[in-house]
Amino acid sequence: MATRDIVEAPQRVTLTSLPGELHHYIVPELDAIGLISLSQTSRYFRSLISPNKREMGEWLLAIAYHK
Repeated sequence: MATRDIVEAPQRVTLTSLPGELHHYIVPELDAIGLISLSQTSRYFRSLISPNKREMGEWLLAIAYHK
């Protein structure tokens, strides 16, 4: 097989590989469960979301009523 016949696999796109500007568009679209889940994935997303105590309480209540 000649080197010109080698096909490269497409690059994998992950949420963290997207530009930070897109994160600022994505985060407001998440529901309470999504926000809490995303904030637990990394320090970066935790700092991006950083809810205050009232917001965190509202999120937890939303999860409790979601079940």
